[in-house]
Amino acid sequence: PATLWQRDAAGTFRLELVNPAARTATGGRLGEYLGVTAEEFFAHMPAIPGFFREAWESGTPVRRELSYRMRTTGEEFWQVGECVRVGETYLLAMFRDRTAEKKAAEALLRSEAMLRSIFQAAPLGIGCVDLERRITWTNERLAQMTGYTVAELTMPAWRLSKPSPPVSDSTSAGMMLT
Repeated sequence: PATLWQRDAAGTFRLELVNPAARTATGGRLGEYLGVTAEEFFAHMPAIPGFFREAWESGTPVRRELSYRMRTTGEEFWQVGECVRVGETYLLAMFRDRTAEKKAAEALLRSEAMLRSIFQAAPLGIGCVDLERRITWTNERLAQMTGYTVAELTMPAWRLSKPSPPVSDSTSAGMMLT
């Protein structure tokens, strides 16, 4: 969505024009606000008019990630906003919704935390190995089984070689460190 704001002699920004994407994002209601000042439109979010002033005064494009509540629908989401001064009178504000990306990142963090806690609590020795055969992460049980510390097992200089031959001792890690 994109909006065009006109700056008057007093330095006030008024909503002048909206593109179809902005109308769609607001359920078609954004046209009702043409002529409204940025301070009125974003009364619930005073950082946005400040964002507009920053872009105006710098004369260069300004980009910010913002938590945003849609005035027309009340919906909350994350946006990346870019503002740029256009000539001596206008400011172009463009926004891109990042809500899905933010929610996916938060879900990934929760999932990783849950997996990490499961691995830490597991009665088995568990470790993660990268493509270069380095142990990048291990639980305490694997350290106990091998006789090394977690820090020693995850030293960058160490690599796993081929698995060692099976032995009768069930606590053997079945690997060799080189």
